[in-house]
Amino acid sequence: MAGSAVSATTLKRKHLGESKSQKKRQRPVTTEAIVDRTLVTSKSQDEVTASDSFVSPQVQSEWTVSKAAGGRMVDIDPILTEDQRFLIVPYTTSIQIYSTADSLLVRRIPMPSPNRNLGIVGLRQCLTDPSMVWVACANGIISKVNWTGESETPIVASIPTASGTASSLATLLVSVGDSDAKKTSAEVVLVAEMPTDHSPTRVIAYDGELRLLNVLLKLAAGMSRLHTMETLVGAGLVYASAGKQFYLGTPRSLELASLDELAYEFYTFACEDLITATDARIVPLSRSKKGSSKQQHQQQMSIDVAIGCARGPIYCYSDILTRLQAMDAATATASKGPRESLQPKKMHWHRRAVHSLKWSRDGNYLVSGGSEHTLVLWQLDTNKQSFLPHLTGIIENIVVSASGSAYVVHLDDNSVMVLSSAQLEPTAYISGVQSAVYVNSALKDHLVPRIGEKYSLSNIDVVMALNPAAPERMYLCVGDGLQASRNGSKPYLQSVDLSSMRSIGKQAIARTSLTANNTTPSGATIIDPEIKHMAFSCDGKWLATIDEWMPPSNSQTDLGASEGDSELRKERREVFLKIWDAETAIESESQENAPLPLVSRINTPHETSHPESVLDLAADPQNARFATLGRDGIARIWKPRPRQRDGLAIKDDRGKELHTWICDIAVTVNHRQSIVAMSGADYSRIEGRLSFADDGSCLVAAFGAGDEGSIHVIDAHTGHIRYSWDDLWRGSLHGLQLLGPYVIVLSHDLRVFDMVADSLVYGLPLSNPSNLDSSSGAANLAIDRMSRHFAVSLRHTEGSELLIFSPNSMEPLLSHHFESRIAALSASAEPHTSGFLVLDNEAQVFTVSQASNDNGLVVARSLDEMQLDAVEEKLSTNGVELLDASDDEDEGEPGQNGKPEAMDIDTSDAMEIDVDEDSSSHPAIINQHQLSDIFDAAPTYAMVPLEDLFLKVAALLANKPVGSA
Repeated sequence: MAGSAVSATTLKRKHLGESKSQKKRQRPVTTEAIVDRTLVTSKSQDEVTASDSFVSPQVQSEWTVSKAAGGRMVDIDPILTEDQRFLIVPYTTSIQIYSTADSLLVRRIPMPSPNRNLGIVGLRQCLTDPSMVWVACANGIISKVNWTGESETPIVASIPTASGTASSLATLLVSVGDSDAKKTSAEVVLVAEMPTDHSPTRVIAYDGELRLLNVLLKLAAGMSRLHTMETLVGAGLVYASAGKQFYLGTPRSLELASLDELAYEFYTFACEDLITATDARIVPLSRSKKGSSKQQHQQQMSIDVAIGCARGPIYCYSDILTRLQAMDAATATASKGPRESLQPKKMHWHRRAVHSLKWSRDGNYLVSGGSEHTLVLWQLDTNKQSFLPHLTGIIENIVVSASGSAYVVHLDDNSVMVLSSAQLEPTAYISGVQSAVYVNSALKDHLVPRIGEKYSLSNIDVVMALNPAAPERMYLCVGDGLQASRNGSKPYLQSVDLSSMRSIGKQAIARTSLTANNTTPSGATIIDPEIKHMAFSCDGKWLATIDEWMPPSNSQTDLGASEGDSELRKERREVFLKIWDAETAIESESQENAPLPLVSRINTPHETSHPESVLDLAADPQNARFATLGRDGIARIWKPRPRQRDGLAIKDDRGKELHTWICDIAVTVNHRQSIVAMSGADYSRIEGRLSFADDGSCLVAAFGAGDEGSIHVIDAHTGHIRYSWDDLWRGSLHGLQLLGPYVIVLSHDLRVFDMVADSLVYGLPLSNPSNLDSSSGAANLAIDRMSRHFAVSLRHTEGSELLIFSPNSMEPLLSHHFESRIAALSASAEPHTSGFLVLDNEAQVFTVSQASNDNGLVVARSLDEMQLDAVEEKLSTNGVELLDASDDEDEGEPGQNGKPEAMDIDTSDAMEIDVDEDSSSHPAIINQHQLSDIFDAAPTYAMVPLEDLFLKVAALLANKPVGSA
């Protein structure tokens, strides 16, 4: 936007320095000026009909939404193949296969239930066919999936359960046949259903073709769902837990004529605490004699069970099946003699819930993990523990490989690693986006209520930014795992490589409390500061962050009287503006992810009688400057100043000039709200947004309390307020952007205002305004300066809507429905790249770009989608054929003219190729700049497909040499 054009047309009428008679602001924009049309926010793109959609098909096809990349790993044991070459990891809406050799994504298979509440709840490898896996979703869909990629349709079979629910999945093998000669092994799939109003929790058996067999277990009415369900394949046993109850099932007969005769007898007992993790093993007592039946073989085995509980203890039960049978027999006969009792061995090291528990293959160790970020190995013979501490997150799942030589550890920071069991060193590591996600069920540590702990279930807002100097990286503000993020602690900055969707590193930006026991003396969790805002400078050399911390409300006993607790907490609020040197970290060659050096820290950038929160942070698109707007109603512009000593510039060890950041301009924008908005109930309703013009000449600031607010245009060089408008938004203010001469305001309405014409271009009332009452996160606004479009995301109970608009037209160019909720929305940061980046509450990343634009955003794809395996195999095969042809040609016997005879090749089916006579003697010459035009046309993460690169290089090789015509 040209600042001179604005001042030439409006300063004569709107300048605040005019006489009192001319000092009137523009009249409020009435709701009648808004076009009375309702956006479709509860229908997907396929469901929008021609009558209720105002998006033409021709325009709609110009913008496309990519497939999901990344995702959140769920609390289910991953699968490590028997050869330990591949790792199958379950995500919320997909299963992803990784190579353990290089930790790269090989294949991503989406499941038919993309809803966050109906995601994957069970994953097991097929016992009869290792190339298949069984997947269960919460909506009751049971699928048989081919994970190897050999089938065109990965989902081979699928069937819904009778109740339409599922909570866990297990498999076992049974022997079926009339005689020993005809007996075969058949696989049985066990599905635990969720309790409903009409039916209790049940365990239902299906055969390998997903044919319903019968109900094996039915819990009493009022019982909770099964938390765990596993099987012992070698013994045909089933064990599960619900609350404090443990269930152990044995088959009534191991000699089955058909699967319809499958039936189980369950034994149950109550544990002393809530059960969170279970595992069992088979201990052979003696070798079975020849000809002994399987029933006798089962009696010659001992079953040991380990149970982890919600308060930290681990109970080990030896020969549990024999004891339960003896107790049941004593109860049935009403014997008056001494009864068998369960006397478990108790081990207690974990402070909170035991999240996962596994026996080692040799049975000498127990491996457990919990919220202490430590892997514990219990040596049962000596009662000693070995520790692997300081992991990056809470341990959620542990898997022992088939050979026992490796452990797979899944952490709650969305990462999984493969450890060697001998040295406990990682051999593979996979880490994804660690943003906060929506969790429908309670976490294991939250099963036991504790004093002073409050958890937010809907705080999924993510602060995201893209660096113009490194556009292939995405920066997120995250916590120390999922549980810490739910507590409101997000002090870390994570960098993610979009080209591979792998986490590059994580750095503490705010003050952190890294202790062994991160709790207060009263037992409450210590809350770390949260990063509220983040922005990169236009050249990508500087990063500005705003972190804030305030004492939690449960600490009022330390602050004094409860009546003045709110004011005392405000006085102890800590707010910091920090400037980081992003250029040094990117240019560092010693480390792939060097930490960002801190350049300046401004304590309390905005304050009145106490520190005030920062409402927004904006970066100048043309200069290295940042602007902040505080709750005190003051907008400040910050710029760097070279450090000097005795008149000479101070430089670092590499000769780079050092800077410090200072406040260059401070402008008060709360003229009318200085009394109303700064006191009473209106204080909590204060809102504000900032945005720079395209050329950095002016700064637009919106400030107010609720509907009573103003938008001011500030000269970014002098700090003078040029003109203002009142009542340009309604309800909560969610976004403000300046795109050319247009001021785009997102609240309960979407309004586009032309500053030069001094008129409202258009306005759209958003449907379901009750979903937009929150002042943050319910809606997002982002502008794309390259394509001159802007994007709007809206949340509702059924997911989210993404709309793409042009400032000149109220017709949305794209209306896309997401089943998940959008947590962050950002535009491309690279000058020559257009598009938008979407991050949802399942840690999935989407790109939105124009189909006709070659410079659109592109995120990582799996090796299977890029067909790298097929290309590698094809190149290898072709190389052998060429080598053989060359050898045959050299070894051919000479003919009459002394030259080798021509090879006898059948060319009847071969393609006829016209070859220029001169082309064989004059090879094509390719200049370096021609290859640079192909390979350097876009950044790494926006690289065109390999097929297009191959065709372009082949076109250069196929060109006739100069002068050959």
